[in-house]
Amino acid sequence: MRRVTVLHFFSAALWTALPCSRAGISTQNLAPAPQIPQCSGGQFYNPITQSCEGCGENSILGPNGMCVCAVGFRRHNGACTACPGGQVSSTDGRFCISCTSPATAAELSATGLQCICGTGEQIVEYDAVTLSPLVTAQCTACSANAYPSASLSACNPCPDPLMIASWNNNMQSYTCGCPPDFVQQGFRCIAAADAGSVLDDWNSPDPKIIKYQDVVTNAGITTITLQSDTFASLYIRAISGCRQSDVQSCSALANLCALQLYDETSTVCRALSQLKSSSGGQAVPTVDLSSGTSNSTPNLDNYPTSELRLVLARYALNGTFFGLENVVDQMAFCVSDVKTNIWRRIGSNYQVSCDIDVRAATNVSMGQTQFLELYMKRQDSTLIPIPVAISNTRATSVGSGQPKYFSRFFMVDAASGIEGGQLKIARIAENMHIDIRKADSGISIPTLNVAYTEHDLSSSSPIVRTTRFSAAYTSPSQSFLKTLTPIFAILCVLAGLIGLWRIRAWSLRNEGKLRLTGWDLNFFGRCILILAATLAPILYALLFFSSLYFYIAYKSTTPGASFIFLPSDVSAFEAVLYATVTCSALSIARLLYKQCSMDVFFMDWEKSKGRIISHGVEEKGRLATVSVWRLILVGNLWGMVQRYRRVHIPGTLVALYFLLEALGLRYTATEQPDLTDLSTGRTNPLLLFCIDSLLLLALALTQYVFHRLAYERFYKNPLMDLFDMCSLANISILMLDEWGHGYYVHGRSVHGIADTNLAELNEYLKREEMDLVPKRGLGGTDDQIFEVYLQTPMKEALGKVWSAVLEDIETHGRRPQRFPGIKSATDTKPLRKFTSIEETKVRGYETVNHFLKGFFDKNLKDYTYTLTTRLGLFHFLHTPSTQANSTLVPIAHAPPVTLASLDPHLFILYSLVFAAVDIRLDSAGKAAIVVLVIDWILRFVRSTWSERNAVRKGVGDGKFLL
Repeated sequence: MRRVTVLHFFSAALWTALPCSRAGISTQNLAPAPQIPQCSGGQFYNPITQSCEGCGENSILGPNGMCVCAVGFRRHNGACTACPGGQVSSTDGRFCISCTSPATAAELSATGLQCICGTGEQIVEYDAVTLSPLVTAQCTACSANAYPSASLSACNPCPDPLMIASWNNNMQSYTCGCPPDFVQQGFRCIAAADAGSVLDDWNSPDPKIIKYQDVVTNAGITTITLQSDTFASLYIRAISGCRQSDVQSCSALANLCALQLYDETSTVCRALSQLKSSSGGQAVPTVDLSSGTSNSTPNLDNYPTSELRLVLARYALNGTFFGLENVVDQMAFCVSDVKTNIWRRIGSNYQVSCDIDVRAATNVSMGQTQFLELYMKRQDSTLIPIPVAISNTRATSVGSGQPKYFSRFFMVDAASGIEGGQLKIARIAENMHIDIRKADSGISIPTLNVAYTEHDLSSSSPIVRTTRFSAAYTSPSQSFLKTLTPIFAILCVLAGLIGLWRIRAWSLRNEGKLRLTGWDLNFFGRCILILAATLAPILYALLFFSSLYFYIAYKSTTPGASFIFLPSDVSAFEAVLYATVTCSALSIARLLYKQCSMDVFFMDWEKSKGRIISHGVEEKGRLATVSVWRLILVGNLWGMVQRYRRVHIPGTLVALYFLLEALGLRYTATEQPDLTDLSTGRTNPLLLFCIDSLLLLALALTQYVFHRLAYERFYKNPLMDLFDMCSLANISILMLDEWGHGYYVHGRSVHGIADTNLAELNEYLKREEMDLVPKRGLGGTDDQIFEVYLQTPMKEALGKVWSAVLEDIETHGRRPQRFPGIKSATDTKPLRKFTSIEETKVRGYETVNHFLKGFFDKNLKDYTYTLTTRLGLFHFLHTPSTQANSTLVPIAHAPPVTLASLDPHLFILYSLVFAAVDIRLDSAGKAAIVVLVIDWILRFVRSTWSERNAVRKGVGDGKFLL
């Protein structure tokens, strides 16, 4: 009677039963197993004492280097105790039992069993009904297609019911083989006639050959062809079984076709297609879903939940169906990073990426290769297959470049590339994207897009690849381009018309100058700047309100009511954003140039108090001089007002950074519809632009309103204080930002003189407080600030006077230094001394002052003006009057010649730049730094240029300006 203990069978190494790990989890490299020292003389290695020791009393060395109790003894309480009456220990060691064939010492040492049976028999030690121990062990024969287990406690069936188990002396184990007239392939027995038929009908092209067209190697991308062990061991059984409508075989054939990336010319795909179209094709799975994914894709009307209910079907390589499971994170390699519920929430876009080790992900085992089908569950629990588009499929496209869609895909292919028992080529799903589109009354069937990469594993160098998983909800019916293109076109036309009108108004204001220069490059450059300045606020308003509209629609409605834009829409939005940044920057450059190069003249209305006559001299005395300190005082106040701002940019940026990063409000711009969800994630450019602009607008508007309604009304208004000081100092200010256009602040004192002592000045103020003096305004009105439009005669006359003065100064005068240093002969330290003012400059100032006082006093009969009001539109467009005389138009606000007047324009620029940098670099901190640097540069340029302009065109040393 044959005594056997070890039973091990598998006819093909590729089909070794291995535990299957879930696709998507990278395996870890394991350290080599430690080696157990070999002991001699019947001893065993004790890991506690780390030494070789002999077995205890009544025990011998058994299999696997472990001590077992001798025949007739049972281990009890850690010691081998004798069984009564010649009994032996049961196979599980729980009790003693009689045995008809006790083992010898050699058999016990080899098997560890004290009772043995014959070949093909199992030992029975428990009653089959009561499960109580038997008195005597019984040996029963296993069926023909089964063999005893290693412990003889059960009979293990062969993989195929047709197989017959037999003892193999060479292998010293049981093997399962097919009966005559059958051939074995894998675990199955196939009738020799069927196998021959498959070989005859499906042998070209060679089913075992697989061609990898885009293999990534150390030398680059190449094509590799090999003979796959997997196809060789499986295709005959799969085709033969599928012919007989075996569901598992048909599923295995579909898996092989998927491994060929659905190449219609491959043998397995042709066989699958033919068997599907045959009369017995009900068992063949439908893998080609292209017919249901055209423009008439069915919609899931009134989808009943706010979350996608997705189900995954999982199959083994041999076609075994593992079952259905709800989708959580099985389709992402970055399992530790993926948010399991975010992307399945309708309307929530998501993207995650990570680096994986291709070797660890594939493993040299087909147990890692599983096949998946994705389904969406309806309200009635019926499953709808989700089409899968493979970007590098070998299948031909469906007319006009439309992709083909399939039902079955895999995450890792560690099966098809095995040749000669070695895995040489592996595939991984490097990019997986789920696209869900909104329909009129629900959502369309989602589509899954998969991109595989093929890798050569022959080299030992590490292979690290970046894998991505993403989900996007799009709404073509609300496309940004489709919705806003006509609005954009209308606004551009409107901006063009307004810009052309402004160009015409500028030409009318400067017609005399244009007659001299003509339409040169300077003219066309100004036209471009005017158009850009007109277009910038209009485009900004379009971007802001459109992004705000979609932000509200996306965040405040029910999930899925409004999906996010398509990538083309985002690209269009970013293009308009960058165009608006350019227009805004050109607009700011134009305004800065106008403010830094304008002609500013301080008109002194003060008259001499009389003549100074020396005592005892009968000659006519000289006129008393007029103090210049009033002029210097007003000039310095003018310079200080230039730096006044209602919006504090550094503080605004710090507050904005706190709101976006510290409070996490930037994450309200993530692509998910829940406004209260501030979890980190990828932000959408449109939503981020909206939240950045909205917060910046709120911060800037808060400061502006505070200054206008509180600070300037109840505490201090620097601009109005300047105008009051002008009236007190008897000095007016004329500012010309163009040849025939500018602004005038009437500061002529109602008291006649301003050079006086404190007591007399106080009396003047009391009279004004009691309303005993005329009104401050020009022409007996209350208006002190005017927009000036000079007609051609006045422009030419003023131009002659002004140009003559400047030419005289440039020709004969010295260019004043900001901080001139004069060294003495005995001291090396520079001495701070004022430089004298050239007489030409003094005469020039007096000439222009006299001319302008005569003009505003209407003492020049050839050059007069009219006080008039203008319609809002003409005033907004700065259109000159058609009257023959120059016109002065009263305005209720400060003239736009200070830095504070640029706040609205700077807000638009800073808002655009901040959003653009934040979108591009995904960093609010970097965006704030960029805006802060730009603001510092603009303030420095304006301060430096305006001061130089004032020094060049003024009448004093540069050190007069504080």
